[in-house]
Amino acid sequence: MKPLYLSMTAFGPYAGEQELDFGELKNRSFFLIHGPTGAGKTTILDAMCFALYGDTSGARDGKAMRSDYADPAVLTEVVFDFSIGADRYRIKRVPEQERPKKRGDGTTVKHAEAELYRLVELESALLETGWSKVTEKIENLLGFKSAQFRQVVLLPQGDFRKLLTANSTERQEIMQMLFKTEQYRFIEERLKTKAQELKKAFDELGKEQTWVLQEAAVTAREELAARQQAVIQATECLKQELQKAVQDLEQAQQTMAAAKVLEAKFLEQAGAEQVLVGLKAKVPTVEVYRLDLGLAVKAARLIDVEKALLILRGDRLQLEKELHSSQTAVQVAIQAQAAAEEQLAKELARDAEREQADREVMRLNELSSKANDLVAALQSVEVCRKQAAEAERAKDSAVKKLNSGKKHIEEYNKHYKQQMDIAA
Repeated sequence: MKPLYLSMTAFGPYAGEQELDFGELKNRSFFLIHGPTGAGKTTILDAMCFALYGDTSGARDGKAMRSDYADPAVLTEVVFDFSIGADRYRIKRVPEQERPKKRGDGTTVKHAEAELYRLVELESALLETGWSKVTEKIENLLGFKSAQFRQVVLLPQGDFRKLLTANSTERQEIMQMLFKTEQYRFIEERLKTKAQELKKAFDELGKEQTWVLQEAAVTAREELAARQQAVIQATECLKQELQKAVQDLEQAQQTMAAAKVLEAKFLEQAGAEQVLVGLKAKVPTVEVYRLDLGLAVKAARLIDVEKALLILRGDRLQLEKELHSSQTAVQVAIQAQAAAEEQLAKELARDAEREQADREVMRLNELSSKANDLVAALQSVEVCRKQAAEAERAKDSAVKKLNSGKKHIEEYNKHYKQQMDIAA
């Protein structure tokens, strides 16, 4: 890791913003930070450690690093740019601190914040946010936790002796981090684990072998192998016999299946012959039913005759009404004619009324013509009555034939149903 830029605001003894541009060293790898006591030399190292891990190089935590001289309105924060190889990063941390309320008196607590960016030319890409997540990301990038970083990279004042006096376990962890031997330790542990698993499997196989020899009542593996060979030969013989038995069974099953098919065909043929005999026996009956059906069809045709008869009945009733009306008109005309003739006889002597009488006679003559027409209508009605009587007689005959045909059809259906039930 190489420091590039450090900005501290209201941090430690610095009440305002303090910037350190390490680029001014011009790639010098060895430099000295010096100054009088209390000038803030250690604060620079604390700010770096705080920016990376959220704690300082000493005993104080981030909350205690706010400057006592800073204005309450100034926010405490640290911005640190560094590089790892060719990659450049920027980390920004704001510790938990009290801030003046925006409204009213008093203060409010501002929670801790942390952000990590990757710097690419003039742009910055956010990699992680959150206090603990940023710390975890830094540990993965640098390969050190906070305590190891302070022991190896950043040694606080008076802590160099701790590295020299550390026990073997702590020193081993530090050396593993320095020389990246973690993967070799991992391989060593995997090999140890695999060796233990193989030894355990070997011991289990030895126990199983002893148990198998005891169960087989033999004392050596050679004896067990000879017995196993004999069992294998016997098994092969049994397999051959079983295979031959299976073949014989399959052949017998095929023969049985063919016999069942043949038996089914014989049964089917016998059933067909019985059905044929039954059908031949029903031929005369079917002929009788066929004749009855023809009669029924003819009887059904009489329905049209019945409809025509109903129409004639309606016409007859209409004509009878007209005849009654004509007869009434004729009677009125006859009475009028008689009265007119009587009046004419009385008034023959009067010339003044003769002309009117002549007109009345002409009117009566017209009524006489209408009376003749009514007589002709009466004769036509009489003819219709005779036709209606004949149609009534034809209807009665047709109804009788229709009833007879229906009776034949019902008997035919009943007989056919009985024959179908017997056939079923």
